[in-house]
Amino acid sequence: MAVGAIARAIDALKTCALGCEGVTHAVVTVSATYPRPQLLCQLTAECSDSQSSGIDPWGKRHIDSWTSAFDEMYQGRGDLTGQDEFVAWISSYTGRALPLADMSEWLVTTLDRIRRLGGRRILEIGCGNGLLARRLVQWCDRYVGTDVSDAALGRARRLLAGGRHDSYQLIHQAAGNWEGLNEEFDVIILNSVVQYFPDLRYLDAVLRRCFEHLAPGGHVFVGDVRSLPLFEAFLTSLALLNVSRDSPCQALLQWVNGRRAGLSELLLHPSYFVNLSHRDAGPSWVQVMPRRGSRLNEMTVFRYDVVLGAGHPTAEQAINWQEWPTQRVAATSARERLGSGGGRVGFLHVPNVRVLGFAEVWRLASNNAVDTVDEACVVANRTARSIGVDPESLWTQYPGVSLRWDTGEVDGSFTAVAHAETGPGAWFAIPSSGDPNLRLANNPARERCIRQLISAVQVEFKNVMRALGLEDLPVEVVAAPSSEGIR
Repeated sequence: MAVGAIARAIDALKTCALGCEGVTHAVVTVSATYPRPQLLCQLTAECSDSQSSGIDPWGKRHIDSWTSAFDEMYQGRGDLTGQDEFVAWISSYTGRALPLADMSEWLVTTLDRIRRLGGRRILEIGCGNGLLARRLVQWCDRYVGTDVSDAALGRARRLLAGGRHDSYQLIHQAAGNWEGLNEEFDVIILNSVVQYFPDLRYLDAVLRRCFEHLAPGGHVFVGDVRSLPLFEAFLTSLALLNVSRDSPCQALLQWVNGRRAGLSELLLHPSYFVNLSHRDAGPSWVQVMPRRGSRLNEMTVFRYDVVLGAGHPTAEQAINWQEWPTQRVAATSARERLGSGGGRVGFLHVPNVRVLGFAEVWRLASNNAVDTVDEACVVANRTARSIGVDPESLWTQYPGVSLRWDTGEVDGSFTAVAHAETGPGAWFAIPSSGDPNLRLANNPARERCIRQLISAVQVEFKNVMRALGLEDLPVEVVAAPSSEGIR
């Protein structure tokens, strides 16, 4: 192919890209790939406006998209009971509704954590079809629920109208809209909802408003949070159902990397919540905890709950910190110490048997330590069985133990503290490296923006290449690699 033709194509594609709405910069290069060259266009795009207040257009589109999805999900349905009550919870592994037994346990453990916070005036942001509301109104004095989906609220209204409690109010509005909320609450709940927020800026704004409306000594409960540091382990667990065990590890890596770009949910590092306690208008103490439950599913393995406290915590507890031993005999002894009367001892980096196997498969594959997926699974499973600890077994066996996920290790390891104060306000600082460059969240609204921009540019590029008579010359369109490529 003539050099002049390729040069004309590069100029034409760059001009075309810069003419597309949202594209601020474009670089088109040629790679001498075999058996023919290929063009690569790297885009820099502006996916938000310059206003510091309010939600940007792409964030609004993101919220509108989820609103439409939930309206469609709930419209035309009758009263939701039994399995239908959990219609919004779909398994990432099967694409079908999560088993009723799994969701029933999820509901019980969620309500237990909320009730332990006390408080009689409750605000639930993202109350959906009233799954929690119909239980909460039975023991609180005042319940207010808001949701962006009017169809979901319609189901909640019918559920609550049939009860004996009238001290509730349901409001159709997004999480960022606090119009009409002019009172204080003892507990504010955001359960299984922040994953639908467009970005960290939106979450920041919502939590600021939460603390403006929180009564002294109140709590914010953020439940069922998707974990950013466990994302690779989670995707690996999915890949193992889709990639043959005798495939090379490269096939698993490609499958996982191919699923990153299409993510539409907000993933959060636990350190984001821990850092909130350093803000002037933030919580005075923070607890990050693995989800409870004996049934193994994506919620009990990869997600976590957070409690943010507005009141003064109990005095910082002095903990004798130790690393969890890797030798079996020493680990057994450490486990016994969690249940003994030997004072407050804290163990760091307790290996989590629920996550460790998947995290090890990903590590082995990424480091080219083994050749096939099966080899990675054999080594990883051996490691998990040898040193892994089930967090639920510790909770069950030692009711006084406090398990925390503040540090957000990629292998799911957690912190276990014996004989610590475990009620609301109990606080102890967990040693952490405090990496200033730590990535705290992804940006689903921005990722949605760039996907749509790339699709639009690809359509225009096809027209350009057809006009140049170069339809057979491949053109790849990607986002600029810089972290500032999409603002």
